[in-house]
Amino acid sequence: MAYTAMSAASKIAPEAWKTGEGDAWSRRLDVSQVSPVVAWLAHEDCRVTGQVLSAVGGRVARFSLRVTDGFDVDPLTIEDVRDHEPELIDGGDHGTEYRAAFEEGKAMHRRLLGGHRRPEQRT
Repeated sequence: MAYTAMSAASKIAPEAWKTGEGDAWSRRLDVSQVSPVVAWLAHEDCRVTGQVLSAVGGRVARFSLRVTDGFDVDPLTIEDVRDHEPELIDGGDHGTEYRAAFEEGKAMHRRLLGGHRRPEQRT
């Protein structure tokens, strides 16, 4: 994430960005705090592949997609969602990390149509 001419021209940019004056936030988003990451990713010695990195103000981290284990109930009711909210939001250290969003869709397709992890059945 960097403050550039493109970010200054954004429809949602603060007025100080549009005028080029900038603000405290834009001053922390200097491109010099991102360009080393870009250079490393393009370097012949870099072995990072298939990852998304977050680079903001000198902090660099791997960004991941993680889905909690959640719960399965069929048919689902609003009360089920209410009663299981902590499992949905937190999920503890459990869950699945995906390298791409479509992988969760494939996993759900297998689960729903392939006979894996059937939901609880209401009686």
